[in-house]
Amino acid sequence: MKQYSISSEEKIKQKVTPAFGLENVSSIFINNELQKLDEDYSIKDNRIIFNNNLESQDKLVINYNIDTNKKLISKNSSNGIINYYNSDNKLNENNKYTIGIVIDKELYEWQFNSKQNPMFVSNKKIFEDIGEFIEGFTEEYINNKIYDNSLAVIELIDELANLEDPITNVTYEKDENGFYVSKNRAVQNWVRYKTDIDLTLSRYFGISYKYGSELKEIGDIKIERTVKLPYIDNLLEILRKQFDEADKVIRGTNVVASAVKAGTKYKYDDWDRDTTW
Repeated sequence: MKQYSISSEEKIKQKVTPAFGLENVSSIFINNELQKLDEDYSIKDNRIIFNNNLESQDKLVINYNIDTNKKLISKNSSNGIINYYNSDNKLNENNKYTIGIVIDKELYEWQFNSKQNPMFVSNKKIFEDIGEFIEGFTEEYINNKIYDNSLAVIELIDELANLEDPITNVTYEKDENGFYVSKNRAVQNWVRYKTDIDLTLSRYFGISYKYGSELKEIGDIKIERTVKLPYIDNLLEILRKQFDEADKVIRGTNVVASAVKAGTKYKYDDWDRDTTW
């Protein structure tokens, strides 16, 4: 029999359904303060009900002790305590989870991110667009950009819908699992090309900081390091055109959107230049 100790940081709600069952809850903390049963919280209908109102900035942590023969994490099997792709999702979206295993009294820890929501486009699309240009960016960094821009397009749609003369050319909704979706391609393209632009500029500024040529000589040996500074005007012009088309659709302006072919569309070598001093 294996024993796991799991610490789960939960969303702030007045009623919380334990992710791994009430029978496994060992302790509950709010803002690092231990909560007491019947004094700080009660249990009803398999839910934890807190006696005091919780604020959005409060940190709620539930600790579990689980004895089982199952694996800790499994991708597609019911044999795991935590399943990445199982319909019985025990992970809260937009959270970073830390896993710690003690072996011979030595603690080993690693982290992973749960699914982010909203995400109107996948990082795969971003890599297809500008993958070679943003080499070195992590999936986590790219996903965070997509998440930020997905929030931005929701805010834009809500803002337009609340005008005196509402614009509801596009909409979004939540599916049965609580994830944001939109059937209108303009919403996806708005996030997609806004993310492309943001990452392109971020990459460009990073390269600009180091660009140029450095020469070192040791006797008869010469070592030269050259950093390429890419031209991005043409790239940004293409991306901004695609973004503007999506933005106009959302804002109620009739436009004809151009088609986008899959695959890496924009390559670093197409517009790079060597810069030396």
